[in-house]
Amino acid sequence: KYKQAVSTFGGHAHDAVWVLVQAIRNARSTEPAAIRDSLENVKGFQGTWGEFNFSPEEHTGLTEEAFVMVKIVKGDWEMQK
Repeated sequence: KYKQAVSTFGGHAHDAVWVLVQAIRNARSTEPAAIRDSLENVKGFQGTWGEFNFSPEEHTGLTEEAFVMVKIVKGDWEMQK
């Protein structure tokens, strides 16, 4: 439709917006401190880049366990170890 290649940055923006939406909903507030505290408690958010789990110590949300390696074999996904 837009005659442009898909950008991975669109996926990053999508995840960021929806994590923020979830944090605001959970906080029931738009006050910065409430959003920050709520962001640090978002768990199990399924984003385009993996499962996000935040904490006061983990602000990226994605740990090594969030990623899996797959290979397409005969037109289907195959998990790699």
